[in-house]
Amino acid sequence: DGARMAFTAELKRDLSPDGSQMHPIGGGLNLTARSGNNRILLQSKLNHEPRLGKTDWLPVRVIVDIPERTETIELGFLHQASGVLQVRKPSFHRVDAASPACAVTPEPEQ
Repeated sequence: DGARMAFTAELKRDLSPDGSQMHPIGGGLNLTARSGNNRILLQSKLNHEPRLGKTDWLPVRVIVDIPERTETIELGFLHQASGVLQVRKPSFHRVDAASPACAVTPEPEQ
């Protein structure tokens, strides 16, 4: 509870919008923190760039403050586009909240 955590991975993409109405469109990191009664306390869906396009291996990270009362944390990868998403070197670890390099990832603009 209250820890600042980083979910990181290297992603390789060849993704394009598929015309679906799913939001957000793209591929990448997905993190959900839930309370003991399964209520979502925090959700980060593709909260990073890039989410689409063709890339070689790129490091991607999302930094969050875990809410109090969190009982479970679900980590995964979301693929909501046409094409291929590859993942390697996933990691979930505590980071120094006092470090400017470890600022919480802002929510993407809609």
